[in-house]
Amino acid sequence: MSLTTLEKVQRLVKFATGEEYGDYEMVTGVSVGYAEPGYGNDESVVVLGNWNDKTEYNRETGTFTTLSDLPSRLARSLERVGAEIEWLDEWTECQSCWRVVRTQGDSYHWKPSYECVEDAGPICADCLIKDGEDAITGYGNDENSHISSADNGLRPGITWCEPSHIEQFGFVKWEPGNEHTYESGWHPGQTDEPQPILDEILRQHPTAEVLFFLDESSQFYIRFSAYFRVCSCGDSDVYDGYATCGIESHDN
Repeated sequence: MSLTTLEKVQRLVKFATGEEYGDYEMVTGVSVGYAEPGYGNDESVVVLGNWNDKTEYNRETGTFTTLSDLPSRLARSLERVGAEIEWLDEWTECQSCWRVVRTQGDSYHWKPSYECVEDAGPICADCLIKDGEDAITGYGNDENSHISSADNGLRPGITWCEPSHIEQFGFVKWEPGNEHTYESGWHPGQTDEPQPILDEILRQHPTAEVLFFLDESSQFYIRFSAYFRVCSCGDSDVYDGYATCGIESHDN
């Protein structure tokens, strides 16, 4: 009986590292399927590893000596049997479905299609969306979920779904009737910051839950937006119709 691609890969990885799924040094994972948009499919066999040969530098001669070419030989062998190879410092496995997601951008416009969940690790967009409202519970009104200015580096807001996903749970774009998409960057006028926006929303709606979306990422600027919802049983203003009940209040 012929071996599947996965079985061939596992044999090669075990021969090179001693373990079918890697030694967590040269090979850190063997997965089936990409969860990253634009890459492969759910049948792709993907191996994450460090494919650099082990070398030693001689200071006197200014040359490198190859100590082991096992990583590059393994990489070529894996590709010959039909596997995809990716770098371990650029990819990781979703801790729910075990497909792989990219953790380092391949362009200035790249946005993460996963979220690091407390006590769980990286979870891909597909699994987060399947979790429904549970995936966004407790995510708002936290300085770690805000978008930093471009010159201070990015810590994205929500990047793993479209706004329509959270709108079904009662979130609306700030400010109703005068919606804004904000900009932060190096060009004149791109001076928006999340904190004053959050402060203003909470000033008008003390029980609001606020989420920030990274709408666009680029080399010199970002565009982002804010979404909020309030508990209609605790806030009697004109936006009650947009809100959902059962949201815990957030102290200022």
